Amino acid sequence: MTPAHSNDELTEATRRKMDRLRLTLRLSALLFVLIGLACAALSLPNGISELNRAGSQSVWVPVDGRVSGYVARPESFPFQPAPIPVRRPLIDYEAGGQKRSYLHPRATDLDYPVGATVRLRVDPDDPAQVTYDRGRASWLAPLALGTLPLIFGLTLGAVMWRRSGDPTFLRTAVHPETED
Repeated sequence: MTPAHSNDELTEATRRKMDRLRLTLRLSALLFVLIGLACAALSLPNGISELNRAGSQSVWVPVDGRVSGYVARPESFPFQPAPIPVRRPLIDYEAGGQKRSYLHPRATDLDYPVGATVRLRVDPDDPAQVTYDRGRASWLAPLALGTLPLIFGLTLGAVMWRRSGDPTFLRTAVHPETED
């Protein structure tokens, strides 16, 4: 069985359509790769800073603290006419033989009742430096969110670029054969 359209039988209009489709596929391939690269570039600094933070704090000593109460402070938010009181947990802990308190900077990370035990990490050189031990790898999310679109863009871009050089695909896409 021979194809309905050989190379000699292609009309000038069909050739123009094929060239336009080839150009569209190649530009789309480049666009997907650029979007993937942009996502990776935007997430990389955050991922690296989180990785550095996690690495530096991994040598900090873990201690248990107790939520002794909550401190409400007014905070301004965009699109809010007046400040809203935000409750932040106050955590008491002991480090270096001294009792200390830590006011968590974000209210959304901790929602523990008063008296609950919370794991903290304390800098052994300066017990006043303390952070909440999240217990998870927070550096992984930014790197994954940037890398996945890059892999998707490279894969889709490669497929589109390859298809743009396939004359059979272009001819079929531009002028599909109809069966009666």
